[in-house]
Amino acid sequence: MTTRTPTMPSYLGNGLYNIADAAAILRVPVGRLRNWVYGYYYGPALTKRQQVPVVPRFYRDENAPLSFVELIELLFVAGFRRSGLSMQYIRKAANKAREQFEALYPFAAKRFSTDGRQIFATVDIEERARTATHEILHGQVIFDKIVRPYFKHHIDLEQDFAKRYWPLGRRQRVVIDAERAFGAPIDAETGVPTEALAASVDAGDSPEDVAEWFNVPLKAVRAALKYEHLPLAA
Repeated sequence: MTTRTPTMPSYLGNGLYNIADAAAILRVPVGRLRNWVYGYYYGPALTKRQQVPVVPRFYRDENAPLSFVELIELLFVAGFRRSGLSMQYIRKAANKAREQFEALYPFAAKRFSTDGRQIFATVDIEERARTATHEILHGQVIFDKIVRPYFKHHIDLEQDFAKRYWPLGRRQRVVIDAERAFGAPIDAETGVPTEALAASVDAGDSPEDVAEWFNVPLKAVRAALKYEHLPLAA
């Protein structure tokens, strides 16, 4: 199988995320994300089995930071898990999509926004053949609930891959851009990190004072606070 991935040779423009930073953006526990990225062992000590990573690594060094396309791929994994899909189901959907799209990161690919329903339908059919329940059919519903809205309101595509992520939606000011601030969450207009704006308010300063000090509109501070205080997923 031929696989395609963004052809960018270095860290520059690809985003840089350690596990803790990525977990904060994805709103998932650090330990859970670490298992998704690195895999893990399970079962009795003498017969332990290995669960492989959910997403292929973008950089060859396994200790390297995560890239933006990995972050987006994991964003959808997190969304699917919150909606009740099992990891087994998600892995099967990802493998089907990699094969059909010939892409290492199918959830971050443009084709997934239009062809993903077919992927879920294929997995649904295979799963129905193995089980008497029909609960797995909600995979296609989740495509309409998560995938289409995200590509419509939250993700910008360039050259067939995700390039920017708007966690609060495009009408808000917070953006995660692979080519800006190494992919850290920032105010889209000014480039000021949301963490800096929110931390200043959390330290006791008023939003109005923080806006003046950082030379940003008040709505930028409020958007940063909204983003930085989003709850962690269960």
